[in-house]
Amino acid sequence: MAALLSDLMLRSGTSAAAVESRLGWEPGRLNALLGGQKGLSFEALLEILPVLDSTPGDFFAQLCSTPREASAGSGADRMLDRRFEESRRVVKAAIARRQAWKQERAAAF
Repeated sequence: MAALLSDLMLRSGTSAAAVESRLGWEPGRLNALLGGQKGLSFEALLEILPVLDSTPGDFFAQLCSTPREASAGSGADRMLDRRFEESRRVVKAAIARRQAWKQERAAAF
């Protein structure tokens, strides 16, 4: 995944610093993820792809070496991408709520 993401960044002409800046990440975080020092998480990947104007469907199709068919961009593909994005937002919100809960719990003790 990291190699494909690096290639996607190269093809888009977007630097790691530009991605980090748009996401509000500390400098060096993306290179650490891509270099395997911290491991590229699914959540991080989902944050990065929109910055590179890529969809999860396109990314994973490339990862699995299955080119999108001529119907790419069809209504069905767009619906799947919308569902995926909605699911991603729900998961991110749940993770944020859990982190807030953990912080509140830690502050109480």
